[in-house]
Amino acid sequence: LAMTSGDRAIDIIDPSQQNDNHAGILKQRRHTSPKRKQNQSLPNRNDTFRRRKRVSPRHHIVFSIRDVIKFIFGYTMLLFFVLKIYLSMSSSGESNMDSNQGPRAMLRSKVETKEDKKNEKEPYWSNPMWWIEDEPDDWFERIYISQIERKKNYHALRYMDIKNNFNPVCGHYRFDTSGMPDATVIVPVLNEETGMLSMTIHSILARTPPELLREIIIVDDSGADHTLDNANEEEIAELALLSPKVKVVHNAERIGCAKSRMVGANMAEGEVLVFVDSHIEMESATWLEHLLVPILENPRTVSTQTIDVIDDLDSKHLYQGKALNFWGIVNENFIFAYQNERFNEANETIEHPSAREPYETPFIPGSLFAIRKDEFFRLGGYDKGLYVWGGENTELALKSWTCGGRLVIVPCSRVGHMFRVHMKETGSRWPPLITAETMQKAGFDADYKTKYKVKGENFNDFEKIVKWNNIRVLSLWTNDETMQNYNKRTFGSRTLPPDWQQAQEKIKTDPFALEQIQKKKENQCQSFDWFDKHVYMRLTGNHHPLHSSLMKE
Repeated sequence: LAMTSGDRAIDIIDPSQQNDNHAGILKQRRHTSPKRKQNQSLPNRNDTFRRRKRVSPRHHIVFSIRDVIKFIFGYTMLLFFVLKIYLSMSSSGESNMDSNQGPRAMLRSKVETKEDKKNEKEPYWSNPMWWIEDEPDDWFERIYISQIERKKNYHALRYMDIKNNFNPVCGHYRFDTSGMPDATVIVPVLNEETGMLSMTIHSILARTPPELLREIIIVDDSGADHTLDNANEEEIAELALLSPKVKVVHNAERIGCAKSRMVGANMAEGEVLVFVDSHIEMESATWLEHLLVPILENPRTVSTQTIDVIDDLDSKHLYQGKALNFWGIVNENFIFAYQNERFNEANETIEHPSAREPYETPFIPGSLFAIRKDEFFRLGGYDKGLYVWGGENTELALKSWTCGGRLVIVPCSRVGHMFRVHMKETGSRWPPLITAETMQKAGFDADYKTKYKVKGENFNDFEKIVKWNNIRVLSLWTNDETMQNYNKRTFGSRTLPPDWQQAQEKIKTDPFALEQIQKKKENQCQSFDWFDKHVYMRLTGNHHPLHSSLMKE
């Protein structure tokens, strides 16, 4: 490279291109002529570039940064492996220490800041959301709306003389609602008696802490076909304007109780789902808190209210007195029933349910219960193959118990419920009209009106649907022996009649049934024999009524 300074030029000669005698020597010469000697070759530009790159001082700086990075990385990795070995040795050497106080936890606690400890969620048992005080408060009389608002908009809210229905200690409970999950209340409605839906919604809004009530979802299952009896439409429209928390969804067609509840569950925003009927009345201002406590203790709990009966014959819908506490069971037709004592072989061994504390039960009614939303869908929700009404409560109970959950009844969470008993006397709109399309979707043939008899007797469409739902639940959640015993009790033979058997065969390829079977595998659910041994017998003192030991030849 020739660098000119004044009348001097300096050549930087690549040592690899020179003789040994001249390696690394700088030659200086004075320009006497603009022409070079003919035998002197011109510098090679590629060689010049390589030489420049080799002697560039900036290139040395790049290498220095890389060395520093390599050193830092290597030193960090070394510290990491040393620390890992230390923790492993410490953990094995201190195995007799409490797991929460081992070296790992001790090291972690040292580096945690005070803010981290403050934000860390405490386990439920260390700071429960309820306690008992010396004196009761206004738990029964309290409402969460103003008297002006009550007089103006809550005409169906009642003050009933039913405080004695409760155990007195229920009024001594106190709750920290700031640590409780919020709830979505789901209310399916179809052909309800005028005014009953308003009583339901008014009592929920007035007697539920606002911070715990996320929303109320009314699912109108009347359908768009106005040839059917579309009752309650004006009442529903009025309730939709009552509060921003009241939401209404109208089914395009009648889909039944279980599917309507699924509609509400899918759109719910609350952490907990509460399913209620459209003809109920919340009795106290702490009904929801009591219902949430067992779920806080065990997130896989289905928590159920205690039911007091509202008279369906009385025009004022008065209560029929305090209901006893029962265990939920099934009868020999696999329909929900109650039992109020167990182990009654001798007077000394008779046991009754708790009058105050939540207690476990094999089965629950079809509604009036709370369950975490994530737990509900872990179990697969309701079987979408259950039509109109019936079977959804036995199905949920079996899948909850056998798939790792539990069911409890809560005596301090009481609700008034109007059972549709005197349907002829009251002109009840129940049972609803069932279309031919619904019957065929459920699995019945087109000539279902004259088929599907039980012991030679032809039932109405509603009774056929209920029987079919039971067969479906038994097929999916029990065993062959129980199914055969049900057939014998119901149809007089251990095998189903041909038309019923043909309908049952469709379950094997039904997509909704396959969904439930898949959930059963995913949750590694126990068998029905396990349920009889570890749940039904333990909680009632008896085998389930379809057990072979109870069948008479």
